[in-house]
Amino acid sequence: MKNEYIAYTREINGELFYIVKHFMVIPELQNIHPVQVGYGMHQQFDKACDIASITKDAAERKKIYALILSEEVPSAKVISINDFKNLGGKKIS
Repeated sequence: MKNEYIAYTREINGELFYIVKHFMVIPELQNIHPVQVGYGMHQQFDKACDIASITKDAAERKKIYALILSEEVPSAKVISINDFKNLGGKKIS
């Protein structure tokens, strides 16, 4: 059995929240998906980890925090309001 984590941040009502998901993976069982055993969301990273039942090992939490720093922000396409008006009721794809 091994542990895997997903960590990222989200802004909610103008405040930054850390979101941490804790999964249990059993490599011997190849057709079984990872099982989520913990989920934490808080404005403080350590509290989010505590809520997600992640060990207090500093090295482990440092790896999880590195996931947040490596998070890629999805790109967005900026549409001018004038471009939108020029569509004249056409569906945007």
